[in-house]
Amino acid sequence: MQAAELVNSYLAAWNHYDANGVAAFFSRKGVYFDRRYDEQYSRPALTQYLYGLFTREKQQYQLVGEILVGESTIAYQYRALDLATPGLETAEYGAEFLSLQGNKIINVEVYYSERSDFHHSSATAARNATAGKYQKSGLGPQQAEHYKARLRHIMEVEQLYLTPGLTLPTLANLMNCTVNHLSQVINGSMGTSFYDLVNSYRVKEAKNLLLQDSGGRSFVLGIANQVGFNSNSAFYSAFKKDCQQTPLEYRRSHLDR
Repeated sequence: MQAAELVNSYLAAWNHYDANGVAAFFSRKGVYFDRRYDEQYSRPALTQYLYGLFTREKQQYQLVGEILVGESTIAYQYRALDLATPGLETAEYGAEFLSLQGNKIINVEVYYSERSDFHHSSATAARNATAGKYQKSGLGPQQAEHYKARLRHIMEVEQLYLTPGLTLPTLANLMNCTVNHLSQVINGSMGTSFYDLVNSYRVKEAKNLLLQDSGGRSFVLGIANQVGFNSNSAFYSAFKKDCQQTPLEYRRSHLDR
């Protein structure tokens, strides 16, 4: 299933108030994280939660902007229109970050706000929507610094970013901390998202490899797997986002100097 098809089908289940239909997109151990209220739901718990939500509220969800696709990940922004008080001025805006295993969701992180400018930047949106939540997370400054140091060690020394399909829950487990605390460190303290952080390390490693071999196009394409990307398209997208060049353009521009 393509990313656009999955996202549109997923939103359609929400728009039909189909609790079982929404839950069917999740793997058996899938988890739904509501970052605004610091709540998480397993697949069975999500079904029960949605039964109540769909009884109380009637909203229609609309995709805003493009769907961003990474290695086994999808990110997109949306707005939710309240059918009781229609109009963009009352819309709720949000961003969702999906981690996939095949065509099933293994976790979703949801950030949302009633601010109409939420959709201008998913990274800014995530920080805005979670700022208040983190005040009561129980993570103190000293512990946060410890997690940041451990995270840098894992990435820069152990090079865990080279692992394809790395997810936030997997990383949190290796760091012996909660997903919420790790998310707070990455989003709040480091000012980035989990996927952007991991991809930044992968792209940096790719830049080094691009300048170390005399191979041609096939060599460039092979680097994607070496640095942890599951697909060449995800590699090219992350690389171009980082330096506004394709890997081949970057290689040529630096080797010609």
